[in-house]
Amino acid sequence: MENTTAGATTPRVEVDMNRETGEGSMFVADDATPAEIRAAHAEIDAAGWEALDSFETGDDYDTDDHGRSVVPLVRNPGN
Repeated sequence: MENTTAGATTPRVEVDMNRETGEGSMFVADDATPAEIRAAHAEIDAAGWEALDSFETGDDYDTDDHGRSVVPLVRNPGN
């Protein structure tokens, strides 16, 4: 599902993985459904990446320009 703001559509959950740097982000809106979040995690797992939670990083999540939480992603070694 998506949010619509001023005619533009922003996904409630979005995954961005950069294979060259081994870094990425998962963007999660407050109104994202558990199914949307599980689907994003399945995509991340299938690619051999993992999401870092705030307990691992010691930081609160940043937010993007759309107010979505930005969850850091890292590529697992060997992927």
